[in-house]
Amino acid sequence: MRANRWNDRTLRLCVAAALWLPACGLHAQPDPIAFGGSNYYPPFHFQDASGTATGFDVEVLRAAVAEDAELRFVFGDWTQIQDQLAAGTLDVVPMFVSPEREALYLFTDPINIEYHLLYGRADAPSHRNLGSIGGYRVAMERGAYAREQLRSLAPDAQIVEAENEAQALRLVASGDADLALLPSTIARYTMEQEQLEGLQALSPLLLPVTYAFAVAPVRPALVEQLNEGILQLQRSGELQRLRERWLEPGAEPPRDRLFWAIAAVGWLSLGLALWLWWRRRHGAPEVFDTESRLLLEELRKAIAERRLAWVYQPQYDVRTQRIVGAEMLARWHHPQRGAIAPDTFIQLAERAGIIKDITLQALNQALVTLQDWQVADLRYRLSVNVSANDLADRGVVERISQALGTRGEFLTVEITETALMKETQAILANIELLRAARVQISLDDYGTGYSSLESLKRFAFDEIKIDKTFIDDILQSERNLKLTQASISLGHDLGALVVAEGVEDEDTIALLVKTGCDVLQGYCICRPMPAEEFVSFSEDFNRQSTQTPAS
Repeated sequence: MRANRWNDRTLRLCVAAALWLPACGLHAQPDPIAFGGSNYYPPFHFQDASGTATGFDVEVLRAAVAEDAELRFVFGDWTQIQDQLAAGTLDVVPMFVSPEREALYLFTDPINIEYHLLYGRADAPSHRNLGSIGGYRVAMERGAYAREQLRSLAPDAQIVEAENEAQALRLVASGDADLALLPSTIARYTMEQEQLEGLQALSPLLLPVTYAFAVAPVRPALVEQLNEGILQLQRSGELQRLRERWLEPGAEPPRDRLFWAIAAVGWLSLGLALWLWWRRRHGAPEVFDTESRLLLEELRKAIAERRLAWVYQPQYDVRTQRIVGAEMLARWHHPQRGAIAPDTFIQLAERAGIIKDITLQALNQALVTLQDWQVADLRYRLSVNVSANDLADRGVVERISQALGTRGEFLTVEITETALMKETQAILANIELLRAARVQISLDDYGTGYSSLESLKRFAFDEIKIDKTFIDDILQSERNLKLTQASISLGHDLGALVVAEGVEDEDTIALLVKTGCDVLQGYCICRPMPAEEFVSFSEDFNRQSTQTPAS
């Protein structure tokens, strides 16, 4: 009995102590956190002259965890660091996020968005994308994120392995490699520190990718802890201050103005990109009025039952005087309301987040059409509108690339200029994947966005479509005419095909031919029509064009 009373009393004291000690601030210490990083990865993480861990990643981690958290820093071979993270002997390793890595590790919310660039000697040719560097010797760090992307987009490129980014740049400087494909911030830092002269950026921004903390799979609670800390850093502005301290460009070095022009664009877009990511994750749902809700439900049903129709508007090549392709357009005929304007139901689908369903149906139909044309030995190009949200979706883009087979050279993906600024970092990466499949990228509605020149500089389009609002008044408005002429000249200087849409009379055709426009599209050429009618019309048109001598 006495022993039982003692055990009961002991148990009650233990319970009381468990409740009382935290109230007095005497709680258990948080679990230690083992941070792993590459041997040399400044300014993100590295060891200073005294051997102390420092850099952007290190300071973000220290600020995101509890003040009394015990941190241990391990720097070593990058491949071994990743293996230790997977095994759970390391807890946190900052790295670029990819689907392959997401299958191995847990990831926090983003702490940065980084771009890659091609670097080479000042007298070397420039490159618009990775698809143009086949046959070149490209230096890059062993195990780098961009390695798989390079293999996919430029399989003929010869990879020259380097221990780190600094060595990759030195290989280019010494002539042992033609190019280096590196994260722009690290390359800038290295060129400044090592005073590597004669090297400069040779490409626009490439492979934008999210940068975050990868966490060992055995520590899921640590992800939530870090996410809460990162959120507080974002709200207080401290995360941006750390970026400015460690990652913002300093004084501009000589002979590298192109790099700094590109870098400035990247940093200006960083805040917007992260804000859009936050809005997508935490933003309030779209609110619809009663009429829109009813129409939306009917649209969902029409999509599910595949009752959307597809029509094809011919495109006329000025040089050959032939129909060379068509733009595929969606149409919805409601059983009670009749024809619903495309602008109405497309905007409704985008607001409701169901535009992907329309995009996938359009792409499936486009692939069927291209297959039919291939069997019939018809070499028409087909343009399809893809929303910014869908072009930013890696899954959608991969499905397009995989399904195309040998038909990629006949597909053009159109995206509106205004939409481009919504998902810049993801769109840039996915465009590279489409280009590897030989798909052409078109800038639709050129001139209606708020950053036309910015779009042209960053995305290197294969085609530019001048918006019909300029073409409508081109005969009456000297201003519109000059803007159209300047757009055509600029497009040609950038190596892009120029298309005028909304052409509705013969005088406009004559003027556009005179100004050097490449392709015309509009009611004066032909209205949109079903696929079978398009083929019949185009074959008859081209047969007559061949028989009629050009004037």
